[in-house]
Amino acid sequence: MNIVQIATSVVSLLVPDLAKAGEGAAQKAGEFAWEKTKAIYQAIVSKFNEDEYAKQTLERLKEKPKTESRQRALVDVLAEKAEADSKFAQELNQLMKDTTQGQDISEFLVQVYGGEVGKIVSVVNAGDMNF
Repeated sequence: MNIVQIATSVVSLLVPDLAKAGEGAAQKAGEFAWEKTKAIYQAIVSKFNEDEYAKQTLERLKEKPKTESRQRALVDVLAEKAEADSKFAQELNQLMKDTTQGQDISEFLVQVYGGEVGKIVSVVNAGDMNF
């Protein structure tokens, strides 16, 4: 289990919903998406409960979810917490699988650097064949 990959995937999944919530655009489609990620968000809030720095990092991302430096900061804190607590890492991993309907995290993740999306490859499994 790659902790940094899990943390990056979690933040990537949360950011669109945090941005919509901040814009007040949580309509039916947004509410449905938020329901899918709410369990992940609650797990993070629970884990960060006794760590003021971690709570502040999450709050700062909620204020400006599209800010790349704030996203990286939350990835770093999540990775640190997951490395220190294997149960938390497993919980995040399972919640990601549940949210992505069992799709492998490595297939779900698209990384963006410098405001540009690199080459995107979609992997599809059909029986014993991968495309």
